[in-house]
Formats: sequence, structure tokens, C-alpha cells
Amino acid sequence: MKYIDGYVQINNLYLKEIPEILNGVHIKGDFDVSFNILKSLNNSPVKVDGAFKCRYNKNLKSLVGGPKEVKSLIANNCSLRDLNGIPNFNAPVINTGNIDLSSNQLTSLVGLPTKVFGKLSIYNNPGLKTLAGCPELVRGDFEALWLPITNCIGGPKYVGGDLYLYDTDINSLEGFPKEVHGNVFLG
Repeated sequence: MKYIDGYVQINNLYLKEIPEILNGVHIKGDFDVSFNILKSLNNSPVKVDGAFKCRYNKNLKSLVGGPKEVKSLIANNCSLRDLNGIPNFNAPVINTGNIDLSSNQLTSLVGLPTKVFGKLSIYNNPGLKTLAGCPELVRGDFEALWLPITNCIGGPKYVGGDLYLYDTDINSLEGFPKEVHGNVFLG
């Protein structure tokens, strides 16, 4: 397998697609294709040992075609509607494995892993009315603000960092995590 032993940054280039030369490549650092005009993740590297960053691609509606395995996924401010194509995560260490899916068009969290070893950000997804599909364990912060959720059912049972649940429609703490090892922000 071909690989690149470092960081690959091809952001702010008005790319409509990921260059074909990267198809199937193993990136041993981060891969950043943010701030482009991608409509798909076709031609993505197959594996990214660091963070896969595809944020601010407003035409991107799906993760299909993206890497099969990553350490972290930063896909905020796109137009993602579901988590089809979400990669596997290779982050077994505390404070790694962040997932940022904030400011998208998600209506479901089905497809997320059962454990996130870093921070999980799902805020500002106006169609997300339930936390069903959330990981049971989030070792870092859990950011679920600006959502039309009314309770915590389906959310994580363990949060190792801070818990952000303000500016929601929560009227019941049913399903609230059993353990939060940081601050709790409600309101």
C-alpha cells in the first residue's frame, strides 16, 4: 500500500473532488481537505493515522467514500444528513479520537461508535430530536447544545469531561449520564 509519512493539507483550494492520486493511500499524519467545495469524499485516503478533517464543505452531504479508518473525524459545518460511511476509529488512548459533527443537517446519530476516547461535538443539528445512537462512553467533553432534544435518553452513560446541554428543549433529565467527571452546563 502507498503511504505518506506526514500531514497532508489541501484546504482552501476550491476543490470539487479529492485528487485521484490520494485514492487508497495510507496517511500517517493528519489529512485536511477543509474549506473546499467537495460534493463527495471519493478518492479519499483509505486510512488516516491522525485526524481526517473535511470541515466547511457546504455541499458535502455524506461520508460515503471517505477513509475506512481514522483517529479523529472533524466534519463540522458541512451538510451531512446521516452517518453512512462513518469510518472506524483507531484511537485507544485518552484524549484522542475527537469527533466533531456540529453544524450539519443530521437527523440521526446511528453509526457512531460505542466509545469515543476524546471529545464528541454534535451541537447545532436542528433536525436532531433524540440522542439515540450516541456512544455509551465519551472520555472527553460531550457538546450537545442548540438541539431540539427534550431529554437525554440514548445519550452517553459516562462523560469524562464537561457536559454541555444548554439551549435545548430539555424538560426532563431522563437518560442523564450516570457519571460526569467535569462540569455540567444546562439551561
